[in-house]
Amino acid sequence: MIQSTLRPKTKKSFLTLTMDNFLNDMERKKPIRFTSQQIWIATDNFTNLLGSGGFGSVYKGIFSNGTLVAVKIL
Repeated sequence: MIQSTLRPKTKKSFLTLTMDNFLNDMERKKPIRFTSQQIWIATDNFTNLLGSGGFGSVYKGIFSNGTLVAVKIL
């Protein structure tokens, strides 16, 4: 008598698991998009200049939830 057992392939390779973890992390950490009005309000009409240089000016902003941000205008 010969008996054979077929097992489904349920194990994923290390590379596949690593890539899955990476993609899941990226999905959770997507950048948040803000409207120009939200930026305008947060920066109080771009009144608090933090600095400027060859690549644009940077302004301090505070969102309604208290989060501090630096906004660069290119």
